[in-house]
Amino acid sequence: MLYIFVFFILFYILNGIYYLIGLYFVNRDHRKVCLENSEPFVSIVVAARNEEKTIRKCLDCL
Repeated sequence: MLYIFVFFILFYILNGIYYLIGLYFVNRDHRKVCLENSEPFVSIVVAARNEEKTIRKCLDCL
């Protein structure tokens, strides 16, 4: 019974270390991508229904 307990404890410790190393590499790669793209991508959503007469003026104001 003790062997099973020790096995699972070691398994979870090694799994946690593997998970933390993976998070480190993912975070490191993400920072490189963010630094290369200095201009953020922004989307603007304008909800309109039956506004074909006034939508041009609204979009020009944006």
